[in-house]
Amino acid sequence: MRRNFRVLETFRFIAAIFVALGHLFFWNQNFNTIPRSFILSVEFFFVLSGFILTLKLEKETLRVDEYLNKLFWGRTIRLLIPYIILITFYHIVFVKLLFHQKINLYNWIINLFLLQIMGLNGKILGCVGLVAWALGLEYWIGTVYFPIIYFLKRNFDKGLFFISIILYIVCIGIIRHYSTKFMDVHIWQYSGIPWGIIRILASYSIGTLYSIFYQKFKNINFKNKTAIFTLIEVAIVYFIIRVYRLKHYDGENEYVFPLLIGFLIFIFAYENGLISRILQKMSNLGKLSYSIYLIHPFFVELTISSYFKFKNPLTGVSIMLYYSVLLITSFLFYYLVEKNIVNLKYKLVNKSKNI
Repeated sequence: MRRNFRVLETFRFIAAIFVALGHLFFWNQNFNTIPRSFILSVEFFFVLSGFILTLKLEKETLRVDEYLNKLFWGRTIRLLIPYIILITFYHIVFVKLLFHQKINLYNWIINLFLLQIMGLNGKILGCVGLVAWALGLEYWIGTVYFPIIYFLKRNFDKGLFFISIILYIVCIGIIRHYSTKFMDVHIWQYSGIPWGIIRILASYSIGTLYSIFYQKFKNINFKNKTAIFTLIEVAIVYFIIRVYRLKHYDGENEYVFPLLIGFLIFIFAYENGLISRILQKMSNLGKLSYSIYLIHPFFVELTISSYFKFKNPLTGVSIMLYYSVLLITSFLFYYLVEKNIVNLKYKLVNKSKNI
């Protein structure tokens, strides 16, 4: 039976909020005024996916039909249908009605099925690019990643641990050697290198490593457990905030960002510290994380369009307004659309809630 990581659900919400704020400032050309952790918060979702997918290996057997039914179709329904609804809305309302642009059928199809990571030359349209690149990686790479690690686990067992270490080192080595933007690399930006795939594999491998550790020590017990976990929780949160708010930021730090996020996920998965007890009470907010991630680009584009039209700089009030409208819209989209899609997934995929 799947365990509900309530604290990690809360962190999903926090990460989505950070991404939404990071993109708002990024498109407003105030990139240097915000912590880099806002820009890199999408890494949390990548590492978490590697962590959760590896936990599914605890199941002893997996038939091909189970994989197709539970993982492939489950992920397709859960991830793609809400995205398809919103991108269709974007093309009709933003591209056609507001901006009076002609809809390019080829670009629309490429964006609709998240085929950018295949190296296809479809243009990522406007604000959609803020989520399409990462969502495409999550969908396609995540779908392929699970059967690979399943095969490695069943045939090599401990080899999965060492292969994950090697994969992380190789991916980070490629990015460090060739990238001029540190970890802020996306799809096929230059030199024909699939940066997005390399970046997500680095994060997935870290998620797998910490998941292996978690499965090995998940029943650990010792004296003053709550106090010790509380100290570790405070330390990891403080360290992440401290490092990524440095005034003189060193981009080299980004290469260990997946490691830090992985450690945060590993520690808070136990839910034993006092911070965990607080965050558990907010876990329902995690339900809004995907809606926030999908919807926020539309409000980023509206906000930035308003900025260029009326020359109104971003202020605390405008940011609060941005977040208020975003949260209300995300809440409505979740309960009117996304929740029904989730329920549909459970009904169609053998009534299983394991994926």
